[in-house]
Amino acid sequence: MNIKFNILIVLSVIALFFAIASQYVWTQKTYDIIRSNQKNLINLSITKSADEFTRYISEKHLQFGDSLNFVQCDHSPGHTHACFADFDSILDREFGNNNLKCNVEYAFIFEDSIIFKSKNEITDSSYKSSEFVHKLYCGIFSTGLTLHIIADCPLLSTGADNHLDGWLVLGVISMLLITIILIFFIRLIRKIQKTSKERIKVINNMAHEFKTPISSINLASEMLAKEEVSKDTARVKRYADLISFENTRLKFLGDQILQIAMLEEQQISLNFSSLDANEVIKTYVENYMEVRLELRGRINLQLEANNPFIQADKGHFENVIKNLIENAIKYGGEDVLIVVSTGNIGQNLLIIVSDNGVGIPKSYHKKIFERFYRIIDGNQHDIKGFGIGLYYIRSILNKMNGKISLDSSPGKGAKFTITIKQ
Repeated sequence: MNIKFNILIVLSVIALFFAIASQYVWTQKTYDIIRSNQKNLINLSITKSADEFTRYISEKHLQFGDSLNFVQCDHSPGHTHACFADFDSILDREFGNNNLKCNVEYAFIFEDSIIFKSKNEITDSSYKSSEFVHKLYCGIFSTGLTLHIIADCPLLSTGADNHLDGWLVLGVISMLLITIILIFFIRLIRKIQKTSKERIKVINNMAHEFKTPISSINLASEMLAKEEVSKDTARVKRYADLISFENTRLKFLGDQILQIAMLEEQQISLNFSSLDANEVIKTYVENYMEVRLELRGRINLQLEANNPFIQADKGHFENVIKNLIENAIKYGGEDVLIVVSTGNIGQNLLIIVSDNGVGIPKSYHKKIFERFYRIIDGNQHDIKGFGIGLYYIRSILNKMNGKISLDSSPGKGAKFTITIKQ
């Protein structure tokens, strides 16, 4: 299963790479087309402008003859300007007709000499090396008048290409969405992988957890079936107590499995009622120690809350206390001592379950409240469990307007503090 997931992730990444690459190539080609179209429009505008100006110069030549060269178009600044004054308006009109918003400067060169330039600040060499060049054969310039144009046009300045801008933006947004979806998809697969592994561990732990009490009950039943045992009242009672104890363990395990299922399906419903937390905790712990005789003297109560009343579900509230006590016994180490205390702070009821056990490193403080998470550390690796207890506690307390926190460090025990609004 893991191999299939990894192959799927690799294929998804490769697909995303090719999608991004193709989008990049498409974008570059699109811009190349836009630039080419823009250049063609500029050339078209210049050609039309040059043709119209050619007709203008030809008409002037027919009207005034060669004297135009000396009267209006000689090399003196004032006369030359008079000859080329109308080209600005012609050029602006043609660029406007093609929706080109460009900053245009130009120069006319005759016999390798610039006879007019629109902006004197621009060097002659810049004009002569310009991209757009057009020849005019007209009137007194029949041997060839060269028009050099410097056009500074922002990309997508033409109305014909404006729609492509929207497609490019849409393409970028689409790629971003695809990337986000793929990242989410990969994270989801990783989460499924992790959950799958956790479920397998839980199933294995369930098998081991059920195996011990079932074996004990089976052994006790076989012993009770023997005639010599059935006549010994003390041994009958001992085996009956063992069966009762293991049956209680099975019920607890079954309840945990039910809790897992209900939490998974979010089907836990609470029946709220007013509870005296001190009384519920006291009654539960006393009954618990009646079954776990070996724990007598190791669970101490300090129920000092002046206002112990809360709105909660009694069954789930007892399960919260039971899970915390069971965890302290299971993970606290041999001969662990447990203290269950209550108190008030403001409008809140405090319930503290502390022990003097091995403690929990701070690096685990947040993780232990995650579903199926179990600490596998040191000599605790043989301790079985489902990794659901603290996740269940936190989930139930959230529903009962409460929260839980942990204060612990290695070798200094653990203190779980429950805060419930009253």
